[in-house]
Amino acid sequence: MNAAIPDDAFERERSVVLEEIRRSNDSPRRRIFQRSMELAFDQLPYRRPVLGTEAVIGSLKAQQMRDFHSTWYRPQSMTAVAVGNLAP
Repeated sequence: MNAAIPDDAFERERSVVLEEIRRSNDSPRRRIFQRSMELAFDQLPYRRPVLGTEAVIGSLKAQQMRDFHSTWYRPQSMTAVAVGNLAP
């Protein structure tokens, strides 16, 4: 609810995500999976990589992330799910 995303922490995490993207691009299995998603979901957002692209991640600003978080990470946007042998 009240996440703090300071600029220095944002920059550290950007480096981590960019490295994860590079490692993903080095994996033939992941490249095949991503290409199959692009082909299978030509018009749907499922075609986009979960981590994003280097171009997008590299161009993001910390304030954009804070704005995104405050817009979408809200109680009215959440869903709670309970799974298992629970009494109704």
